[in-house]
Amino acid sequence: MDFYSSVNQFYDLIFPLNFAQVGFVKRYVPRGAQCVLDVGCATGSLALELASNGCCVHAFDLNKHMLEQARTKMDHTQTKVHFREGNMLNIGEMYQTEQFGGVVCFGNTLVHLNNENEVRHFLHQAHSVLKPDGVLLLQLLNYEYILDEQISTLPLIENEEISFVRSYKHQSSS
Repeated sequence: MDFYSSVNQFYDLIFPLNFAQVGFVKRYVPRGAQCVLDVGCATGSLALELASNGCCVHAFDLNKHMLEQARTKMDHTQTKVHFREGNMLNIGEMYQTEQFGGVVCFGNTLVHLNNENEVRHFLHQAHSVLKPDGVLLLQLLNYEYILDEQISTLPLIENEEISFVRSYKHQSSS
């Protein structure tokens, strides 16, 4: 069982919807660019919130358990998101050229790519599905800082229902 399948039932408790992200997307995706693509949508919270604000939203994730939760959440709302299972390296095959006004890749999704060539490939494909005035919005941790400063823990995520500890064990480079 992979990490995300093991935490999917707790995912929304660990990573609740971040309304600052919603505002960021609304601020930077061009007005009138009705469709947004959410890459690595997890349990669909961001996608569903954008859809509830009038956006046409397509969203995908590689993890089918996360998508099941996203679809279940959608079934309990009046919003419609086009959820599907997919790999971020295949978005050029999954979607049409110049289909989206915005491509959103939040939640540290990008770091799951294995090397610089895969990152380039993803960026090229993301560009191909964007309209000419579309925007690509990315979020990721600064792993260079974590490695350079030998950071061993990230802030504890804790609420009434869960404590989520994130720690790193650094290996010597010799």
